Amino acid sequence: MGDFNARTAARQSTCVPPAPIRISPDGTILASGGSLEKALKKLYGNTYVVTAVTNVHTDGTCLNANTPLAQAGCGCHWNPNDPRNTSIRVPGEPTNNGAELYGVLWAITHSWPLITLHIYTDSTYVIHSVCHWAPSRAASGWKCKNADILKDIVEAIHNRHAAVRFFWVQGHAGNVNNEAADALARHGATLTPHSCKEL
Repeated sequence: MGDFNARTAARQSTCVPPAPIRISPDGTILASGGSLEKALKKLYGNTYVVTAVTNVHTDGTCLNANTPLAQAGCGCHWNPNDPRNTSIRVPGEPTNNGAELYGVLWAITHSWPLITLHIYTDSTYVIHSVCHWAPSRAASGWKCKNADILKDIVEAIHNRHAAVRFFWVQGHAGNVNNEAADALARHGATLTPHSCKEL
């Protein structure tokens, strides 16, 4: 499992080194200082409180991808039998990557901003988009795919007082919480779409 800070509890934002990523024997990402760290701090802002942690597993999927029948959904799994567990039909162009990002956005915007949030995802695209590429995407005027969702994620993290940390987990490898998020995402793809404004 890899650990990525979007905002650390030490008033720093992020935390992942640019590729190539160095990984320790236990699977933890080894952060390095430098311009990426400074750019992420500038983009996401400071963390103002250190708290206990809320965990959420997110996932996204696209059924019938690349066809006229494509439908994307995402899921947020907090805990077993938790009323916050959610299936969401993703609005807009249905893609797997867009659904993965939308799940993260939903989790951030539906969590208490004064509580540290740990987000677990099996999407390397999410990790790279939020923790590696976001500063350069912002500098380019968001000329990238899924720019609308990514901009909203950046704003949501910036507006929080507590840290957000990202953890990568292997998908479809027996992780009960990841599998639950996957099931929620698949169900979400069958629902009526939400408006982006509902977030």
